[in-house]
Order: sequence, then C-alpha cells, then structure tokens
Amino acid sequence: MSLTWPSGRFLVLFWLPILLLVLGWGLTWHNVRIAAVSVQSQTEQLLAVRQRGLATLLEDQLRLLLASSRNLISNRLDTSEQFRRQAVTFLNRHPTLHSVELIRRVPAELRPMVEEQLAEEHPQGGRLQQWGQAADTAIPALPDYLIVRFSHSQDGRGEPGVVPGLLANSVPHWRQALTAAAQQQRVTATSVRAVTRNGDATQLVRLFVPVPNNQLLSLSFQPERWLGALYGGYYDSDIQLTVHDLSHHSKTPLYQHLVNGELLSAQALRTEVAVGDRYWMVASVPTENLFAEASAAARRQLWLSGLAYALLASLLLCWPLARGRRLRRDLESSQDEHQQLEQRFANLEVEKTILHQALEESGQRARDLVGLAGGFIAELDEQLRIGFISDQVSELLDQPPAEMANRSFGDLVAPAYRDNFQATLKAAREERRVERIDLELLLNDQPAIPVSLRLKALIDPVHGCVGYRLSAVLRH
Repeated sequence: MSLTWPSGRFLVLFWLPILLLVLGWGLTWHNVRIAAVSVQSQTEQLLAVRQRGLATLLEDQLRLLLASSRNLISNRLDTSEQFRRQAVTFLNRHPTLHSVELIRRVPAELRPMVEEQLAEEHPQGGRLQQWGQAADTAIPALPDYLIVRFSHSQDGRGEPGVVPGLLANSVPHWRQALTAAAQQQRVTATSVRAVTRNGDATQLVRLFVPVPNNQLLSLSFQPERWLGALYGGYYDSDIQLTVHDLSHHSKTPLYQHLVNGELLSAQALRTEVAVGDRYWMVASVPTENLFAEASAAARRQLWLSGLAYALLASLLLCWPLARGRRLRRDLESSQDEHQQLEQRFANLEVEKTILHQALEESGQRARDLVGLAGGFIAELDEQLRIGFISDQVSELLDQPPAEMANRSFGDLVAPAYRDNFQATLKAAREERRVERIDLELLLNDQPAIPVSLRLKALIDPVHGCVGYRLSAVLRH
C-alpha cells in the first residue's frame, strides 16, 4: 500500500491541472461566443444609429435648403440685376447647387410688357420661346404663360436651353413635376437627367419650390456632388453608402461610396427620405470586416485570459482572483463601448440641434429685416379693415398694433387724399401689381403724418379681390 499511494496521488495531481485546463479553455470558448454575439448586437445598434443620422442629415439639409430658397424670394426681384445679386448670395451659401431659376405665371395681357422687359435685359435673345425651337419661332396665344423669368448658375452656363423667356411647361422633362408643383403648391422633384455641355455629360436633379405670388423657384444640382459634400465627413471604410431614387426605377445610384471587402447584404439598412414628391433610399451595407474588427479585440482579450487561466491552472487558490480580473476587464470593455455609442449618439443630437438653430436664425433674420426696413406693414380685407399690422406702427402713429385691429384703414387717410387712395386701390386690383402713392395719415387728434404707401391687391381666382397688403414708410 505504501508503494501505490504516491503513484495514485501523483495521478490525481497530474489530472487535476489537465481537468482545470480543459475547463478553463471550455469556459473561454463559451465566453468568446457570448462576447461575439454581444459585440455584433452593439455593432448593429451602432450601424442603426449611424443610418438614422444619415437619413436625418439629408432631411434637415433639404429643410434648410427650402427655407433658404423661400428667404431668397422674400427680397424684391423686379429686375435681372436684383435677381442676380440675390442668386449669387444664395448659391454662395449653397455652393453644391448648380443653378437657380425664378418661374412666373404671366397673364396674356402682360405678355407684351414682359417681352419688352426681356428685350431690354437680353438684347440678343430677349423674348418668349419654346424648348428645342428656334428663338424666332412664333408663340401661340394662351390665357397665361409659365415662363423662366430669371436664371443664374454657378458657372455662368446653366443647363443648355434654359434661358430667360423660356416657356417652362414646354420642357418635356420638367412638365410633370412642374405641373404638380404649380397646381398642388407643393415641392416636387424631377428624376436624374443627363445634360451634355461642351461635350461633358452631367447628371442633374431639379427641385420646384412653390413661393408666394404664384411663383416657383427651380433649383438644380448634381446629386453625386451634392450628396458627396453632405456625407463627405461620414465615410467609413467598412460601410458602403448608396443613395437611389426609388421613383426612377434604375439600378444606377444617385450617389455611392464604394468600399473593399465582402458585403453583408442581409445586414444592410435602408431608409426612405422624401425629396419633394419623390423618394430617395439611403442604404448602408456593412462588410464582414466591420463585425470582425469590432469583435477582434474582445476575442483577443478573452483568449489571452483563457491562456492565462490554463497556465495558472495549478494555482487553485489564484483561480477566484483571475476570474474576477477577467470579469472586471469584460465590464470595463463593455462600459467603454457603451460610452462610445453614447458619445456618437450625442454628436448626432448636437448636429441636429445646430441645424435647428440655423433654421431658427434664418426665421429670426427675416423678422429682423422687416423690423429694420422702417415704417410698418399691414394686411387689409376687401373692406379695408385691418387684419394684421406690424409692431412698427407704434413708432410711426403712436398707436399699439392691438388697438388698430378691425379698424378701417381708409379712415386713417387724410380726406384730401382719399380719392387718390381709392383710385390707387382700383389700379392695384385691375393691374395686379404693386402700386405706390404719397399721402398723409391721421389718427385721433395728432398732426397729419406724410408717408409713402405701397400696396398690392390679393386676387383670388374664384372670389376676386379678397384684400390688400401694404407697407408705409415716413416721407421726409
């Protein structure tokens, strides 16, 4: 018995480290699988957050572009020089846009005047013309004409054939989107179209934006350049980004950022974004390398820990300490990854906040311009009752705006000027344009205040004149 005991004890001591080694490697393999599943889930969540951020970025950029375009039309645009100055400022603010055009509806009775203005502004070709026809082709008489009144582009060339005086609804690839925008008063977009200029092919998309006074703004841009500038700071070497026009039924993307590696189409995320009346699909397709790199560090840590446990298998008393160390390391790694996800999400929230602040600043800028213009503005109904009047009236007439509501503006006009005032109202209704008159305003027992008054009649196709808009500035 004394001879067999040491041998049996040696066997027990020999198999115990091997058993602990096998157990350690088995636990390590199991934890690697759990960590791989956890890391893959977190990577998918990060990809989803990034996808939502890309779609939100596109939506916010479109809203900012539309707000900026409507701010452009708030300025006075009676001549080509006025439009050019405003268009230059607008295109400098949006350098990836290709061109901007102002489209107006011209009644038949105003056609001679518009052609005369076009001839003065463009002596070599200032007249109405149809798409694809010679400039001297006769234009048939119509009840009204939807024409390109002004046009300006970044490079000074613009789209071939798009010139002031062009009948907008004669352009085949504009017609559907243009008609919908004009009739339904909503933003519409055309499909991508290849344009050849001096032998170079350019892909263009055009937005039609309804603006006040029955006008439309046409914005054209190269989708690849525009989207490239928008998403230029969000490139990832392991995620392929593509943008398609779902309404175009074409496999050719509007924009694509290619990557190297095997694509995981089953893990792709797609989001539809409305661009006018069309839908663009923003798609993020990850590669195998994205998930491999995300889990490589965790696998490396886990396998190194398992190797350490195997080497220390004989030190049974150190096992709880090594186990706790591995758990703490896993916890710190998970916390770091969680903090990174929270930081990236916070960055997207900050960017969204910045875009909202830009929109608010644009609206505040428009209100400040009204306040700085001097005088006051007002809206009257067909009976000349005041429906709205700006706060500046308190400085000019020393009367709070709230007390001016529902008062007849005609009562404020000095009696000596009321006949001329009524004649100006009639001219505004008949000519449908802005009329100007110098007169004096009376309020209570105050002295007469000389002002320059500009007014425009609001004409409804069904009910006729439904009111007036006017502005008044102190006349020195």
